Amino acid sequence: MRELLPFLRALRPERRRLALGTALLVASLLSAIGLLGLSGWLITATAVAGLGGAAVELYRPSTGVRFFALSRTATRYLERLVHHDAVLRALARLRGWLFRAVAPLPLAQLGRMRRSELLNRMTADIEALDGLYLRVVGPTLAAVATLAVTVAALLALAPPVGYAVGGLLAAGGVALPLWAWRQGSPHGEAVDRHLPALRGAGVDAVQGLAELRAYAATAR
Repeated sequence: MRELLPFLRALRPERRRLALGTALLVASLLSAIGLLGLSGWLITATAVAGLGGAAVELYRPSTGVRFFALSRTATRYLERLVHHDAVLRALARLRGWLFRAVAPLPLAQLGRMRRSELLNRMTADIEALDGLYLRVVGPTLAAVATLAVTVAALLALAPPVGYAVGGLLAAGGVALPLWAWRQGSPHGEAVDRHLPALRGAGVDAVQGLAELRAYAATAR
């Protein structure tokens, strides 16, 4: 948690953009739900009407399908634009903080650090923080808000269905993430443990490429 504090401080000035991006993501998810529900109802109603020889109105439902399709595309694009803009601004602020922290260090201390270690801290660690909000925090907040709205609508229309769907979503929303975390945690720790060594070997190989070629040791 201590490693996340600089990133959280860098995100603080972007609160409004992050809130706007999350709201756009919720709107995009709701539009997708509306599109699936209305288009499925329209297809089913048309099939039933065709079998029974009855008439069904197509203008308003088809207009709703177009509206949900266009709104989903527009809100998704705007959400990506706003969220990435906010996170990139925060990462720029975080990289500035990192350089200001590294620049005053004594040369002797910097000399003891391998270039690959500095490279790893300036790139890999910050890239991991990049995906923290875009892939974990933001989608989780939007999913919770969207599911709350969906369950509330189902409770208003059909309470038994709303309770059943809400219970299943709550169980899945807790059990599945815990299972995925337990399954992926060892692999994530292994990646974090071995990635700096792999990056260091690559940097050392590139820096020593001239000597390796001079002594015909490239293959070895």
